[in-house]
Amino acid sequence: MSRRTRRRVLRRGAWLLLALAAALSVSVTDASAQVGQGERARRGQHLDRAMLEQRLRQRMAEMIREELGLSPEELSEVERVLGEFDSVRREMAREERAIRRRVEALMLEGGEDQDEAAELLERMVALRNREASVFGEEVARLREHLSPVQILKLQAIRDRIAQRIRQMRRRGGPGGDWPPPGGGPPA
Repeated sequence: MSRRTRRRVLRRGAWLLLALAAALSVSVTDASAQVGQGERARRGQHLDRAMLEQRLRQRMAEMIREELGLSPEELSEVERVLGEFDSVRREMAREERAIRRRVEALMLEGGEDQDEAAELLERMVALRNREASVFGEEVARLREHLSPVQILKLQAIRDRIAQRIRQMRRRGGPGGDWPPPGGGPPA
């Protein structure tokens, strides 16, 4: 098998793994909610999700190493830098979701509260400025270990994965039929 063919197979495998992880995450959540097994189900769900996230991180690391041509040591340094920014990115994502939910609620309420609208706009601008600042810091740290072209490739990998996850969420999983109407297993 040629290197190019092997790469294509690995990429397809990566997308399949991502799709499977998303589907299992959705199905575990829905199944646990339907069965209603309380705390034990939540702990099992948390462990399943943690295992899926770990597999996803491993596959993403493999893609980064291969596509950027990194040694294991270089990959370790890149992962360390990315890890430094993970909690900040998660916090910003939570903030963005909270703002979006409040904007949607405001619009459903008629969207006439000018003070709240102004506050939401200020929060949006502050968040975008923070995102730009964090991105700049991350790029500066990555430049200690990667070339500019490698950083662009890394960003492309991250964008592809994020886009694929968004597509799967919109479709309800890798096959587009999960969870089906009614929340049970597909017929």
